[in-house]
Amino acid sequence: MSERSTGPEQDLPHRGRLVATYERPEDARRAMDEARRAGFEAVPGHAVDRRGALRGEMADELESTVVGPGSVGPFTKSMSKGLARWVPLGTVLGVIGGALLGLLPWPGGLEVVPRLILGAVIGGFAGGTVGFTAGGFVRPERRHEDERPLEAEAGSIVAVPVAGPEEAGRARAVLERAGPVRIDETDAAGFPTGASDADRTRPVRGR
Repeated sequence: MSERSTGPEQDLPHRGRLVATYERPEDARRAMDEARRAGFEAVPGHAVDRRGALRGEMADELESTVVGPGSVGPFTKSMSKGLARWVPLGTVLGVIGGALLGLLPWPGGLEVVPRLILGAVIGGFAGGTVGFTAGGFVRPERRHEDERPLEAEAGSIVAVPVAGPEEAGRARAVLERAGPVRIDETDAAGFPTGASDADRTRPVRGR
């Protein structure tokens, strides 16, 4: 279940905060200085801000999960990437392998063309099944991502109190100049009130 804040907390815009996470401390300091020059009360993130960023990052991962039919799935974003690559690859290889087997003599005296068609269909189905199985376990990219700390856990945090959507938009534009790895909108208790980035909640996305 997502930890996005709903209900009364979201109806109190003066309690909102933008929580920006930066990979390097110097980037966080630069963002804080720029935000202060722009008139915002930017401060180093407190424990509640880091918890809000962590909750936002975990909620992004949860909301990008795809539930499969029946007992299949659910698939996380990284698993979906694997499936999107391995299923087509397995299907194509299966079709080629099945067609090659169709060139060999089969019992029953089938002609070459029916053998090629049946071999391609059977091989494609078998290859797609193997690709579906492998795609959930073999990740071509970021193979050790689960061993690394979360972005919000390892990064430097800058928090900016905001009084409403318009001010939040202006503050976000200033914070983005220093290249944050993520920006979360949270309430006063440290619960996210929206996705950090629409792309983060898409099940499969490019680089």
